[in-house]
Amino acid sequence: MAIYIVIALMRFFILQPDNYEAWLRFFQPSWWRILCFVFWLALSLHAWLGIRDVFKDYVRNYDVRNLLLKVLLVLLCIYIAWAVWILFF
Repeated sequence: MAIYIVIALMRFFILQPDNYEAWLRFFQPSWWRILCFVFWLALSLHAWLGIRDVFKDYVRNYDVRNLLLKVLLVLLCIYIAWAVWILFF
């Protein structure tokens, strides 16, 4: 994830997209869209693990914790589907 951020910042400062067409060109290469998607998957996994551990530590009620984890899982799946929609359609 750290390598992606460095690459993204370098790419951003080189291309400097400032309008809609420039942003389209910024995300045009297939390798960049795939890299962004892999980053989004890693970020989602990182969020899942971190928030899951917080829920385990601070939500003592088993039923409430399971409900919160299911809501989190659904939200992360929606975010991943949204990223696919943005990047590839």
